[in-house]
Amino acid sequence: AVLLVSLICGLVGTLVVGNRMAFFSDAMSHCAFAGVGLGVLITFLLGGTRQQGEFQWLIPLVMVSFGSLVGVSIEFVREKTGLASDTVIGVFFAGAIGFGAMLLTALGKRSSFNPEMFMFGSPLFVQPSDLIYLTVLLTLTALLLMWRYNQFVLGSFNASLARSRNATLRFNNYCFILLLALIVNFSIVAVGVLLINAMLIVPAATASNLARDLRRLFLYTVL
Repeated sequence: AVLLVSLICGLVGTLVVGNRMAFFSDAMSHCAFAGVGLGVLITFLLGGTRQQGEFQWLIPLVMVSFGSLVGVSIEFVREKTGLASDTVIGVFFAGAIGFGAMLLTALGKRSSFNPEMFMFGSPLFVQPSDLIYLTVLLTLTALLLMWRYNQFVLGSFNASLARSRNATLRFNNYCFILLLALIVNFSIVAVGVLLINAMLIVPAATASNLARDLRRLFLYTVL
């Protein structure tokens, strides 16, 4: 699980740093708390109890869906309002954290779900199904980068130049945001909310001090 998460984060770390999305990825990881709380609430509404586990699969599904929705919403609001990215991200960050804390506090006595599992993470928490999800996610990430990596890099380097080369910046932005949301939400079980952002940022930041070109930067980040 740790090896899969390392490879996935290494593949996109260069783009996260290049697009100045460190705060965005951190916000996405903390928004997972709201997704977890919403998932717990939905299981109770469907008739689940503390002892029953038939709806436990629904919590990760709601968490990933909520995270993807928040990511797309941040980009949409930023486009429509013209506000600075850090301002929009900060608003969604605060709202999601408050919403998640409220839900988890209210439902804590009725649920055996432990939110600290997502805060700190551990390979011991990883289930066989999580390995399947991470393997599929690694494959999806590699295929998407093979298809769009040059456009992603060009858009992060010079948006005007990318438009002159007929790059579909809006489509690329939403694709990358959705991919990043999936990566963050599926990886936090193994490494936790507190560490997933470090997995995305630190290798690329370190490699940027060693590499002389983008090709080497990408390879050094993965390594």
